[in-house]
Parts: sequence; C-alpha cells; structure tokens
Amino acid sequence: MLFYHRSNGGSNLKIVQLNSVKTVHLYQIEIHAYCLMDNHYHLLVHTPHANLGRAMRHINGVYTQRFNRLEKRDGALYRSRYKAILIEEEVYLLQVSRYIHLNPVSASICSTPDNYPWSSYNNYVNKNNKQTWLITKKITDEFGCIEEYIDYVSCGINQEITNFYCKNQTPPILATTHFKNKITRTFTMQKSEEIASDVKHIHHRPSIGIIIGVVANFFKINDSDLIKSQRGKENIPRLIAIYLSRQMDLYTYTQIGTSFNSRMYAINSSLKRFRKILDQNLELNANLNRIKQKIYENV
Repeated sequence: MLFYHRSNGGSNLKIVQLNSVKTVHLYQIEIHAYCLMDNHYHLLVHTPHANLGRAMRHINGVYTQRFNRLEKRDGALYRSRYKAILIEEEVYLLQVSRYIHLNPVSASICSTPDNYPWSSYNNYVNKNNKQTWLITKKITDEFGCIEEYIDYVSCGINQEITNFYCKNQTPPILATTHFKNKITRTFTMQKSEEIASDVKHIHHRPSIGIIIGVVANFFKINDSDLIKSQRGKENIPRLIAIYLSRQMDLYTYTQIGTSFNSRMYAINSSLKRFRKILDQNLELNANLNRIKQKIYENV
C-alpha cells in the first residue's frame, strides 16, 4: 500500500536524508517523493511489510535525538504524531507526487519546483542528481519521457486534491468510493481474524520461562547467565528476553521484573535501551525474528 505522510517539525535536510537512508535499509520501505518545508515535511512512502509505524518512529525519533544533541536541548520536537493517508495508487499516485513537489510553490517560497532544493523534484528532472534510496521509476514510468512529467507538474494541483488537503480534519484515505468500500470490507475481515487469533493465542501463550529458555538456547548460554544484569555492560540476550516478554504477550513490567530480578523502572529503562539498539542493528532484527519463530514452535 502507498501512504502519503506529512509530519510537523524542523527541516534539516542532511539529518532527514540520512535517517531516510537508514530507515530504507532497516525496514525495507520505499520512498517515492519528499519535500522538506520550514516546519513540516512530506513523504510518499510504500511499505511492503506494513511497518509504517516503526519506520516513522525511527525517522522522527533519530532526527529528534540528533537535533537535540546539535542544539543542546532535550524533550519532544514534534507537536503531534505523524498523519498517514492511505492512497489508491492507480488513481492518485501521480496527483500526490505533484502535490508534494508543488508544496513550496503553493506556499509562495519559489515560483517553480526546480528552484526549491529541498524536495525530490530535481531528482526526477535531473539525471545527474539521484538519491540512491529514492525511487522515481514508479512515477516516471507513467510518462513517455521526463518532459511529460514536467508538463504534468506545471499544470498545477487540481481542485479535488486541493479540497482534500484543505479540510480541517484530513481524511485517512484518498481513494474512490469503490476502493474505500473494499478497504472497509478487508479491514472488517482482518479484525475478525485477529479476534479469533487472540482467543487462540490466550490458550497458547508462551510463558516468560519459555522465552528465557529459547533466547538462552539461541545464544548458547545458561538461563542464569541470561537473567543476570551486568553493570556497565549490556547483556543483549537478557534485553531480548525482556523485550519479547513485553512485545509478544504484553506481560506487565511487574511480572517481567519478577522473572528478571529487577524493579519495574529498570525493566522500562531496559526496553528503551533495547529499542534504540534494535533500530541501529539489522542483524539483531533478523535474529529477533528467528527467536520469535522458535518461541512459537515451543508453545
């Protein structure tokens, strides 16, 4: 599915581009267009693995960390959570790419999109100006040549798209009525399947003991060595077991703390540290999926 994403925040091009590169590799998302404005930015994103939330948490979270270090500040940087709009690709993909590229023109910052350096437009029209993580082919393949796309953008944003984005509460989906009905039916069916799965899962819930045993076996260590907290050194198997106890089955901090001989606040701190480590480590993500599979096999 394709999503158009708009988020409020600072527009440091280098940091956002760097975060985008890492996010593309970590979460295998596809970025088709972007535009950085003074107080927000736009992304046109395809998520083959349905992981938009994690990907955006990485982009916005790492950006906030780096910005705060640079500016010697702390605290939240964004006013609110990002807004994701599901797009019917066949009908609205080209229109949304045009809307994004014309954003600075609409804001009277420049007269033409090629005069604005902080968007993907010049990556489309200039063959020597390519970002390796940016996918332009999906959109340009709809035109016979790049000049046709330039003409298409120069025609301006049509009234339907203008009306859609001018609403006080932007709808969560940009699509035809037929597509909206299809999505609604699919979502309803999925929710029913999830409820059935949850009921089944309650009867096949892995205990924290099973999680500890599987993780310890994966890393070829004793359960007792996994449970130990090592001062001044991260015990990665321990962090993984804590993370999976919380993520897979939503055991409470108190329950997890009892199993790992830790207080509730220490479990919370461990989870925060591990999420940061996980966002930076591709191999660890792969190992995590292998461990989950082994846990399910033991239930």
